[in-house]
Amino acid sequence: MPRARSTPCALAALFFGAAPLAHAAPAIDASSYVAIAATGELVPDPVARATYAVADGARTLAIPQGMDYVPAGSFTMGEGAHLHPVKLDAFAIGRFEVTNAEWLEFVDATGRPPPPHWPYGMPPIGTMGLPVTFVTWQDAQDFCAWRSAATGWNFTLPTEAQWEHAARGTRGAAFPWGANPDATFVGDTLTSRCNYRGVCAAGVLARTSRLHFTANTAVARVPDTFAALDATRSLATNQVLAISADGMVANWQQSDPTLATFVASDEFTALVAAGGAAHTVGSFPAGQSDLGPLDMAGNVAEWVADWFAADYDRLSDAAENPHGPDAATADPIPFGARLVATKVVRGGSWADALAATCSTARDFAPPASASATIGFRVAIRLPKTSDSSASTESQMGPALLASIDTAAELDPRVPIAPPAASASAARTASVPLRPRGAASVASPSAWFADAALAAGFGLGALLSGGLIVFFLRRKKT
Repeated sequence: MPRARSTPCALAALFFGAAPLAHAAPAIDASSYVAIAATGELVPDPVARATYAVADGARTLAIPQGMDYVPAGSFTMGEGAHLHPVKLDAFAIGRFEVTNAEWLEFVDATGRPPPPHWPYGMPPIGTMGLPVTFVTWQDAQDFCAWRSAATGWNFTLPTEAQWEHAARGTRGAAFPWGANPDATFVGDTLTSRCNYRGVCAAGVLARTSRLHFTANTAVARVPDTFAALDATRSLATNQVLAISADGMVANWQQSDPTLATFVASDEFTALVAAGGAAHTVGSFPAGQSDLGPLDMAGNVAEWVADWFAADYDRLSDAAENPHGPDAATADPIPFGARLVATKVVRGGSWADALAATCSTARDFAPPASASATIGFRVAIRLPKTSDSSASTESQMGPALLASIDTAAELDPRVPIAPPAASASAARTASVPLRPRGAASVASPSAWFADAALAAGFGLGALLSGGLIVFFLRRKKT
């Protein structure tokens, strides 16, 4: 059994608290968790079996902690010519993207190699609550299989339809929070509901005061011709990053890699090598879907179960519980000198434009690829009301239908109010541009956790002559 945790992150939550979420989550058993989200919520151990109860019509379902229940129903999927109605059975989806802490549990249990940017086989200091990256589609599948075997639940990647429905919520909006991107750059402060390239750019500008930036200037007025990178490949020398009043980023990337853009710089190369610019899960609570999940827009893009097909709305199962094409009928996409079938990637990432974080935006990647911009979250398909108990167990694992007598034990469902109706729905993630040497743009709780972890590592160095890493590794009992 995993041991109980008591981490510096827990101290941060006690001192700083967290902004209340409009869609409340059930309490997590504090005896079995691996990380703390930026909201102050506990991220359960991936092999924990604790549940909470949800009323589903005349029955009560037990849902694993850390997951949000989505009732059966219909929604309109896609955009433009691909709009089509979809009917889905009930399912549950992870409230957060799978974190480094959860992936560490998987690595420890299976002997799997850790991601390449983890020093000494451990997540970097202060990153336990960040979404895991540099994982392939098959890695994500293997995590689901391991977690299923350890718990008895049948964890999977969400289907593309499940993912989009959870992201768009009951409003069916373009973004989890509503119809508009809702990002601004005013007074040298970027305000956003999600982690996209503007947040990354603001962070870079905050850390590197010599960089040029243009506040309150439309992107269209920023020159679209760029000088060649000089020999240093340094942004500080080439001065090329700009953010407009509506949060758009100029000079991020061009098709010619020799031009002086951020993606062509040494700074960006180092950022990717260090694992990217994702934030602790739950850092953007104002971007929450009213069905519960957070970070469905930006932070890291997410693998889903489906193979990619451009005309996915025309597949035979497109209208009800769609699963996409099989590998043989998926659209071949050119990668290098060959055509390959690809998996769908959803949600956009810290490196994407704001439009790419739209809930209907589709991307794709070869299933064997891994990058600093792609992670995943898990899902469970819940049984239909008409399913027999035998089929219920085959879908969900043993003993997942609960009988609860007290109505107060059911999970309360509180919808998010429209942005204009509630101060709690206001944009809450702002990134001020500070001079070089000023405090990090991270949240106070994240800063405190990093500081506490750093202090712990420093003390360990004094006591052990520099062997400071491995004492934090937990042993299974």
